[in-house]
Amino acid sequence: RWMGRVDGGRREVPIAKQIAEAICEELAAFGLRGRYAGDMRPPYSEHLWVNNEVYMRGCKHAIAVFDGMPGHDEVTCGTNHNVLVEAGFMWGKGADVLILRDPKLAPPLTTDLNGILHATFDQTQLGLVELRDEVRAWAKGIAEKIAKPENEAQAED
Repeated sequence: RWMGRVDGGRREVPIAKQIAEAICEELAAFGLRGRYAGDMRPPYSEHLWVNNEVYMRGCKHAIAVFDGMPGHDEVTCGTNHNVLVEAGFMWGKGADVLILRDPKLAPPLTTDLNGILHATFDQTQLGLVELRDEVRAWAKGIAEKIAKPENEAQAED
């Protein structure tokens, strides 16, 4: 994966890891705990899907990041199709899902996702400021939703 400089340029960290860390930091500010399936140690299974499913079944909310995949051809369009499947799984169980996309690097969303509101960010931006802003706004809404008594939430529906 891509590498980006952090800590004032002293070390390189894969951009996917930087994105995951930024998301987890912003969620934590609202008392939410971010989990990145790639960090699961030890894995529950040698099968990637089983490991991801463990996390997805335990989550009520999700963030799907479409950040582009360098080196992929026009057939795969630079999209990690696992992210599509995982987002669909979460929607299927009724979860709130934030879609984040870097329009410079990730291709347009598939037809099925074009009608879904999503946020954009620039992963080459120092500090991932746009990504952090989008996650913060979404997490605030989730935290408010969680804090609302259940009977109040039902009355609004």
